[in-house]
Formats: sequence, structure tokens, C-alpha cells
Amino acid sequence: MLKTLAAMSVMDSEIMDNADKMYSAQFRCSEPFLASALDSEDFNALNYDLKVKTYVIPEIGPQPESMWSDDDAEYISDLWNARAEDILENAPAVLLASSLVVELCNYKGEGEGFALFEDVKAFPVFYSKTASAEFFNC
Repeated sequence: MLKTLAAMSVMDSEIMDNADKMYSAQFRCSEPFLASALDSEDFNALNYDLKVKTYVIPEIGPQPESMWSDDDAEYISDLWNARAEDILENAPAVLLASSLVVELCNYKGEGEGFALFEDVKAFPVFYSKTASAEFFNC
């Protein structure tokens, strides 16, 4: 009986771990398409994110998370943002009209933005909430 309870506990833990993975996962919810099809707001937002990832983070690291008082955190965030803007001012575009992009979504199929197809081609494709759960054995 104790072995059965222990086995059930392990199974419950595994199911919960898989559910956590599913809830935090991102899925591709579109086929790849040309970035030129994005509206200008989405195109510019994705290009900005890619420039930060390509130029800013390698040079000054990711934006620091708050570990201090609100005033200190705001000051450090302002310093990081100023340095990042200096770097981005002369950084060439990363996203081209001919770049392949995909739409991302969460496990429920709700939009989560866009990404370069090359960066997320290993992500699972979203078909339905049920298929998402099956993919993660939930």
C-alpha cells in the first residue's frame, strides 16, 4: 500500500510538473510568413526586441531586476535604459521585410506576440488546448 501511495505521489508530481511546463510554454500558432505582412507597430516592436537581444544584452546585460528600494531600482533602470538607447541609436535593423516570422501564443491559443521563425522553429505548434495538454502529458 505504501508503494502504491508513493507511486501515486510521484505520478501527481510528474503531472503537476508537466502542467507547469504547459502553462508557461509558448507555441507557434501560425505558419511562417514574411515580416513585411506585419503592421508597422508589430514590425517595429519585434525589430526593437531583436535589436535589444542582438546588440544591447551582449554589451550591457539584461535589464536589472529590482533588488533594492524603489528609488534605487528606478535609478538603475534609468541608467540601463539610457545606455541601451545609446547602443540602439546606431544599431542596424535586425528584422528585414524578407525575414520569416511566426505568431506566438500560449497554451490556450491567446496571442503572445511575434518572433523570428528561426528562433522558435523548435516550439510546438498550437492546434488546440486539448492537443497542448496531450503534448505535455497533462
